[in-house]
Amino acid sequence: QGPSGTISTEVILEIISQDCTDEVMVLQPIKDLIAVGKLELTLKTSATDFTFKSVRGSKPVSSMNFDLSLLITLLRKDSNVEPPETGGYDDLPSKDDKTDGAQIATIKHYRNDLAHASEAKKNEHEFDCLWSRLENAVRILGKGDKFIKAVDDASTMKLDSSTEEVLIRMVQHDKQLLQFEEDVTELYKKIEKLTKQTEEQSTSTQVEISEIKEDIGEKEEQILKIKTDMQTVHTELHKIEKKFDEKFRVQDERNVQQDEMNRDMGSGIQENRRDIQRIDTKNQTKAMIQNEANVYVITRAVAKCLEVLNQNKVLVLAADGGRGKTALSLYLAKHFLDSNYKPLLFVEKDIVLKREMIDFKENYFIIIEDLFGRSNIRFDDETHKNILDILNINMKGNQCKCKLVLTVRKTPGSLFDLFDKHEIFKQARIINLDDENFALTRDEKKNILINLLKQFSVSICNCTYRDSLASDTCDEPCMEMPGNTLKLCYKVVKDILNFKTYYGFPQACRLFSSNPSFTKMGVKYFQNPNKALVEEMESLHTDAFAKSVIERYQFCILVYLAVKDEIDLYNVDKIFFGHLLDKFGDSNFTPNVLKRSLKGISDKYLVGDFTRQPCRLQHATIREAILISYGKDYPDEILSHC
Repeated sequence: QGPSGTISTEVILEIISQDCTDEVMVLQPIKDLIAVGKLELTLKTSATDFTFKSVRGSKPVSSMNFDLSLLITLLRKDSNVEPPETGGYDDLPSKDDKTDGAQIATIKHYRNDLAHASEAKKNEHEFDCLWSRLENAVRILGKGDKFIKAVDDASTMKLDSSTEEVLIRMVQHDKQLLQFEEDVTELYKKIEKLTKQTEEQSTSTQVEISEIKEDIGEKEEQILKIKTDMQTVHTELHKIEKKFDEKFRVQDERNVQQDEMNRDMGSGIQENRRDIQRIDTKNQTKAMIQNEANVYVITRAVAKCLEVLNQNKVLVLAADGGRGKTALSLYLAKHFLDSNYKPLLFVEKDIVLKREMIDFKENYFIIIEDLFGRSNIRFDDETHKNILDILNINMKGNQCKCKLVLTVRKTPGSLFDLFDKHEIFKQARIINLDDENFALTRDEKKNILINLLKQFSVSICNCTYRDSLASDTCDEPCMEMPGNTLKLCYKVVKDILNFKTYYGFPQACRLFSSNPSFTKMGVKYFQNPNKALVEEMESLHTDAFAKSVIERYQFCILVYLAVKDEIDLYNVDKIFFGHLLDKFGDSNFTPNVLKRSLKGISDKYLVGDFTRQPCRLQHATIREAILISYGKDYPDEILSHC
């Protein structure tokens, strides 16, 4: 190549025309290319503007407007030029092949080789070999020395920086052009493929449209037939409606009568449900009364309460936790049970849910335990005011035959605040069991402790310490006996009676007798029962991590009760219980395991037959100990439930 144009291009143009002046013959192969768009793209001109002169390289289109690939394509269309015998135009032919086609293939090969080269450099040996072959190809195609001078000029031409830059740009342009030609060829193949697919799809679509039109015609005929049939059916239906109008009227009257019967029946069912609830509550209360009656000791407070109830309908028992409010109210219920009163025990807000169970015209002995709560003692206007209004109105009624006992746990200043909240407390008699007049005597305390020890199968020894003149005691203060029972030295009993407990003596005795670990502590337990109970809960908390699934469930049951107040074996909050289990890596709730776990702790900490009814913690002190133990690890969670 040289600055005046492309020598190879001029040589090939000469071969195309071969001194032919017939425009049709020279233009035909070019028109063939125009049909597929290649020539139009290369020359940047339309097919209609292309003239014979432009093919011959005359102005305004010079030989620089012709691309080598285009010219070779034109030659391939020329039947007078045969391609090389081996490889055609796409491979470098042998040096010995002197045909025009071989020379054209040689020029094409080296042109592509340079166009795809990574850099525009050749060493001297490579350049000499390449130049020799190109020079020979030009000589053969030019049929002599017609173009040799131009080849020699190009060979000896001096390259300054600007010339070198132009040539480099020409090579770069050639590379881009080659890539564009390949891309365009590939795109035309895709166009041909898509055109063929479109034609095939168009034919298929026409057939499908014809079939759909046929289906539409059939459907329209069917619709017309159905409309005709429907008109006939409507006519017949109208006749049937007239025929049965009278029957429907009669049936409507019967339906009204049936609705009235159903309402009466529903009212009866509702009443039956209340009767069932009433019976269950009565039975539960009787069971608790019987349980307390076996161990209860008649104290000075009992006599005073009976005196009050014989003259008044409403009694309020107030005391610190563990003082024996529940046990006393149950004993009072037993006394009135013998006088044909029917006892009903409600805990905290149960009375709100079960108010309809009470018929104030009948002899009911009603106990509402811890009406204002067991720990967070407060008066709630929405809850307490409404139910106290109902109780107050009915208890003051002339036809009322009931007795009502309310137990209230004392906190500093709580009594004065609570009893000023409602009129019912102005009419009721209030007994403060913490008053010195009702303090337990030594004999009363002794009887309470011994009765509870017997209830939980803890026996007392017969050592000589019983004799005031002797001082010998047993070898051990607490001894394990056959059958997993315990025996206490009588000295332990006497020492216990000398202690003033942190909270109520009756509750301390109950926990001491029912829990073997407390019993074995002896008098040390009574030195600080609350601390011992907290330590017991912390031990259960630790066992929940380290021992079996039963221990895990048992501690979760205690936490559940501390938060929810009661647990119903057949109506457990599975989501909350699963949340508790998850703290110990076990979120799978299993009812059978729950039942077995409840059985293991019911005597120690619970009250109520869990197989038949919801059960609760025996006392608020147990709840407090549970919350202290659980709250050490999860304080925010405990606060959210308080």
